[in-house]
Amino acid sequence: MTDYNIRNGGKFGSSSLMLVLIVLCLTTFAFLSLGSARANEILAEKNAAAVQEYYRADGTGEEFVQRVNQALEEADGINREEIRKQALKTIGEGCLEDVDGVMARIPMAGGQVLQVRLKVNWEERTAEVFSWKVSPCEEEKPGHSLEVWGRER
Repeated sequence: MTDYNIRNGGKFGSSSLMLVLIVLCLTTFAFLSLGSARANEILAEKNAAAVQEYYRADGTGEEFVQRVNQALEEADGINREEIRKQALKTIGEGCLEDVDGVMARIPMAGGQVLQVRLKVNWEERTAEVFSWKVSPCEEEKPGHSLEVWGRER
């Protein structure tokens, strides 16, 4: 009788052990899935914040373009220089003179800036978008570099 119980107990023990291992594996995969889902949620929130910030800056850039066009229409100068001075005065804050026109640097979160460059034809009183790009706040200047390793003197 004892041999019979030992043999049957052995079969029951191995199936219980296999069941415990399967439950352990499924629990591990469940925790890994939860961790992955949380990481995806955090990434989605950061992406949503970045998109919202870009569109805020984009709207400000559109307002800048409208201000430039309106200033060009309202300028009543006779020559190119008078038109330029009047338009720049009317545009006001946030307007920087550029080589062929004007530009605005609109700050964004994350150390970035939206640069809106407009090519202006002062005589015809027209402005067209030359570039519209996001770049780091401080562009690296030629000759300036970050010292990574200092040599001993």
